[in-house]
Amino acid sequence: MKVLLITAVASLTANAPTNSSFKVDERSFELIAPIVLIGFLLLFIHAVIKLYLNSRLKNNMVEKNTPDSVVSLLLRTSPTDNKDANLKWFILFFGLGIALTVICYTLPFGYHSLAIIVFCLSGSFLAYHLLSKNKAA
Repeated sequence: MKVLLITAVASLTANAPTNSSFKVDERSFELIAPIVLIGFLLLFIHAVIKLYLNSRLKNNMVEKNTPDSVVSLLLRTSPTDNKDANLKWFILFFGLGIALTVICYTLPFGYHSLAIIVFCLSGSFLAYHLLSKNKAA
């Protein structure tokens, strides 16, 4: 995923105009969009395969009466991990939605659009950090 992000940023900055207006030309978008979509598809496939293989591993351990100490070592997951991950993604997408709504009302698109996205996502990460910190306490 990091490689996809670096590739997307590099191709945007390589084609960026030198004046103060920032516009993404269609060629850059046509290059970046499929790369990002393929990246998300591969992440989804990875998650599905991981869930399937973990389920198979658990079933095999139950069938072979594996000792509890071995099972706990192999399957170190806590039930709060999924809840925290869902909360994190909800907060991030909520912040992104706010950013895109604000950008829609502050046309034309430019550097300020990127700044709005950065500040909203930063606020989302801060909100998630504060919520998870309060849960731990």
